Amino acid sequence: MNRLLELLKVIDGDVEFDGKNLTKLKSQHIDRFLAKHARCRHYIYQKCVADDCAYCTINPPRIPEELFKELYFVPDSTVNANGYTPFDELYGTETDDSGRPSLTLKPQSTAKVRGFVHCCECGKRRVVYSEKRLCPQEEKSLIRVQEELLFVCCAVLFPGGQYQDIIIVKEGQCCSSPIEVTYYAGKTMVFDQICIHCGNIDVVETEHTRELQEQFGIVRPICQTCLNANRPVITRNALKTKNKKNKT
Repeated sequence: MNRLLELLKVIDGDVEFDGKNLTKLKSQHIDRFLAKHARCRHYIYQKCVADDCAYCTINPPRIPEELFKELYFVPDSTVNANGYTPFDELYGTETDDSGRPSLTLKPQSTAKVRGFVHCCECGKRRVVYSEKRLCPQEEKSLIRVQEELLFVCCAVLFPGGQYQDIIIVKEGQCCSSPIEVTYYAGKTMVFDQICIHCGNIDVVETEHTRELQEQFGIVRPICQTCLNANRPVITRNALKTKNKKNKT
């Protein structure tokens, strides 16, 4: 991290970095540098080949200069009338990632829930989505990811390869994120009840949760540990109650 801070100070000598979270950096100089010299996409982050790059000045390329100057950004997937444009036709041109296959998928749809996978860091279950039911080979690949502890929250389930945009998990989740509501939907698959906050399989029912069940159509499971930590019981769909007057 100290080395990273040294590199950042080459661009902006006044920048402050806590060594933990790059997203909290506030520097117009660094923002302008990244806008000019880098390209960030969903699956890839690339560095430029510009001659006036401060980073390249102190960390020169390790390949011959004549080859380095012939490099371009890796192009994005681009849709045409016949499918996707070949790589050799796109290389060296300006593209965007609007044609990324996963943009056309809507993993939040409960009709596409196909299973779940455990994060190897936090242990929470993350729902797996696919347009079609998984075939035996796809199920084996998913099992392999689980057995070899290859998945962590915020990561792509199958980075690269044939399943990258076919078998997916919801984007933007981190280890602190709660269990997805689609886990509990039970339309295409029915899973065990687990705590919505931490994923603990030992959920409890208390007098308070029973009272909430009379007031709401949905009361999410919670464990005793989260109750003791004053985590809230998640509810949805308040029931309409009518006061009935006794006829005399």
